[in-house]
Amino acid sequence: MRLLMFCENANQVHLCDNLVSSEFFPSHVEPEVLILDWDRETVAWVVGTIGRTGWEVSVTNIFDAVAPVLRKAVTSAKNAKDRKSALVDMGFEYLKQYFGRADVLLVQFNDASLRGSSLAAVCRNTGLRRLLLQDGFLNFVSKTSNLAGTDQNYQWGATHPEFVAVWGEAMKDALIQRHNSNPGTIMITGPAKPEIAVPGIVEHGAKPDGGRIRVLWADQAILDQKKADKSAWLNEFADIANYLSEFDTSLRLHPSTKETSRIDLEASVGDKFSVLLTGSPKIGEDELHTYDVVVTYYSTVFLDCLANNIPCVIYKTRSVDIELPHIDHPLLMYCNKAQEIPEAVRRAAQVKAHGATPPDIFRYIRQADGITGIAKLLAEALPLSKQDKAAVIQPIVRDIEIYSNVRRLLGKRVLVVGGSFGNHIGVGKPIKVFVEYLRGLDLEIDFHLATAGDGENLLKKISEASLVLINSFDVVRILKERELADAVKICELRSTPIVFYCHETLFVYRRLLSEVGGKVDAFVKNVLPKTHALAVSDRQADWLGSLGCKSVRTVYNSIGSKFIPVETGKNIEGRPVILMVGTQQRRKGVELFSHVADIAAERGLGWRFVWLGAYTKAADGCYKSDAVDWVGHVSSEEVRQWLAKSSAFFLSSIDDPLPLGVGEALMSGIPSLVYVDTGFSDFITLHQAGEVFNIYEPHVALEKLRTIIDRRTEYKISPDLVRDIVGVEAFGKRMLVALGEILASAAPEYTYSKRASGPVALHRVMNGNGDGNGKSRKQGLKWKILYGLEDNLPAFVVKPGEKMLKKLGVI
Repeated sequence: MRLLMFCENANQVHLCDNLVSSEFFPSHVEPEVLILDWDRETVAWVVGTIGRTGWEVSVTNIFDAVAPVLRKAVTSAKNAKDRKSALVDMGFEYLKQYFGRADVLLVQFNDASLRGSSLAAVCRNTGLRRLLLQDGFLNFVSKTSNLAGTDQNYQWGATHPEFVAVWGEAMKDALIQRHNSNPGTIMITGPAKPEIAVPGIVEHGAKPDGGRIRVLWADQAILDQKKADKSAWLNEFADIANYLSEFDTSLRLHPSTKETSRIDLEASVGDKFSVLLTGSPKIGEDELHTYDVVVTYYSTVFLDCLANNIPCVIYKTRSVDIELPHIDHPLLMYCNKAQEIPEAVRRAAQVKAHGATPPDIFRYIRQADGITGIAKLLAEALPLSKQDKAAVIQPIVRDIEIYSNVRRLLGKRVLVVGGSFGNHIGVGKPIKVFVEYLRGLDLEIDFHLATAGDGENLLKKISEASLVLINSFDVVRILKERELADAVKICELRSTPIVFYCHETLFVYRRLLSEVGGKVDAFVKNVLPKTHALAVSDRQADWLGSLGCKSVRTVYNSIGSKFIPVETGKNIEGRPVILMVGTQQRRKGVELFSHVADIAAERGLGWRFVWLGAYTKAADGCYKSDAVDWVGHVSSEEVRQWLAKSSAFFLSSIDDPLPLGVGEALMSGIPSLVYVDTGFSDFITLHQAGEVFNIYEPHVALEKLRTIIDRRTEYKISPDLVRDIVGVEAFGKRMLVALGEILASAAPEYTYSKRASGPVALHRVMNGNGDGNGKSRKQGLKWKILYGLEDNLPAFVVKPGEKMLKKLGVI
């Protein structure tokens, strides 16, 4: 199943990343990001945002992917009509590969923009299904009662997509009224941006006397969006600046503002304010709370303000026709003239509000998790095929070891905290495989997507959990250090075991130390020794032990239920195919693979080197040889087709804890070449399933490849041996046994000190020195009170220690 996600700006990239990271995003769906732009500044903004999120996904700019004659037609168009016609042709040329396919869906956020409407026309004319997602506030009103003529977004939804997801009832009603849309195609999901979810309680106190009022002036890209006459807007912009000059004001330009517009805007206000330039459309909670009041016009930023209980002044400009509707909320102030702004700011700063949020706002933005709603909508729109359904894991066989550990999990709540749950590769995949393995069992597994600043929600879930699983160092990178410390403290108070499932390599770990070293170092020193670690290989387990972890189990990873070993020997070219599968990164050996291919070509060996996997920012600056076919991102079925044609799998990674691509190759009987420090090297050596090179150097790797090609038929690879490591049943059982034993060891008066249990490798004895003696309870009045109240602790604790005791009214 293919999901084509059309993004025109950075905000849409963030929404797509949040969507595929959801635990409800269907694991059988493969995303691909599409861009349609000839403006290099915009392309760099969108692609750069993808790189900063760390989302490893295939990205295609349709403009670059089509023939030069089509590109010229777009760039040389004399008017908007001709340009749209050329864009439709361009979209048709690229999307024709998906026509007639029920397993493809195109996601777009705007079907009224020039680019968005062009792709919408292609889809409507060819039957390619679409999902239209609301990504901003769209219920504007018009000063001239001519909204259809002055606001492009009035046409949002006019192309009648097969599926539409909106924030609230007001937008659904607007679509039905404006375009006679079919109500059955419109789903109210709530906001797809969790950071703008409006709370049910308003909490705001007046600003204390003394000091200037701190104002954030949140601008919109009015000139670039051609919402107003340039001269008129620059004059009004200067007026706004003049009236805001009495405050401590910072001007935040919209991240899509073009360089020429920025120069004009800064010139119109002079040096009155500090100007904030950012590539991110998000205004974070921490940033907002450095101000007393926000001033804007028709921007969605007013919802960020309400979500964080910050007053917002909405100025109804004289130059722009559209404006926000009047919404009844104590933190919203409206003014019609620029000279009214100062008084509105002063009133906003002194607002006192405490109580239930007036219901008016919830007509526009329903109180619901929009990401979850959209992910479930996608699962319905792109259901499993018959072939996929046949591969769904059957209920697990309950042998005695499985049965005993299922019993340990019954009635317990397992909380999985992750930076992503939707990736088809990487840290999200094994958790999804494990949940599928447990299908049909009445076990409670909850998920929490780690987000900086969402500490209250995280701590509430942790206070209700029986076991907390931190899925990779990604969580450490995302969370604030204090939030993680509080979470660990609550687990200690409640004797809740913490499990750390590590997916990182030493290479990645060193990079994290250079980027966020303080947080990672604090986690390793203060948290890791208190956790039970799960490793994806024995080598990684030993490394975690060297970092100070006292309890490490190797559970490996899984290729999932969908992979079916291929029938090899289908190479019709006659020359050996050397295959690598993985995203293009320096760590995965882009340069080594290239140099080996170059040497092979120089020696006239006639081998074909093929790399399957999307280009990522981590490959910037790497040498890439022309002797390699850089195929890019492909579907899982296309990977199988390439495996069937391959003579050898060459893992060029310098550091890879358990490369699942090698597992798929070995299960298909394809001998593999790997570096000695990667996860499968011991297996390959033990079972003679390929070759291992000990020196990370092109000539050494090439000689090992030559050995594989010359002795291709001599390697005997048993799929069952590989399945015992990366197969779903084996992996699921290891995870189940590990979690069951960890929960059992956390029970009162129980001391766990075994060195090994069945297939689970326990590399280090728990409880510090391994003498089997548990640690005694801490002494002191504060701790005595806490232990006495443990059974009656509230579901949510703000901060452990003295702050918690104060909240409970004890001190």
